[in-house]
Amino acid sequence: MSTSTITRHARRLLAPALLMYGAVAAPMFVWPGLVARVADHCGGLSALDVRGYWTAADARSLVQACGADGRAAYLHLQLLDLVYPAVGGAPCCSSRRCWRAATAGWRGPC
Repeated sequence: MSTSTITRHARRLLAPALLMYGAVAAPMFVWPGLVARVADHCGGLSALDVRGYWTAADARSLVQACGADGRAAYLHLQLLDLVYPAVGGAPCCSSRRCWRAATAGWRGPC
């Protein structure tokens, strides 16, 4: 399999994967900015999963600071966060699959 064939097939898989990632990342970080919305409604405290480290006391203080609007914003963030890791990993998996297929001489899914 030539390099140009590998590149063509990698693009065929990576482009949809990157588009899916952008479709999920945009609501989280850009618009409507669910990560920022949690901080806005929770007294400036960021969501737990975007912190480098947090304790049970941090979680309690976040829940107390949020109120009803903050908890609703956090729920929306967590619902989108159910698919974010899978969609974020799709470009990595598809590029790895293409690389493995090319080095093994196999004309699999690429």
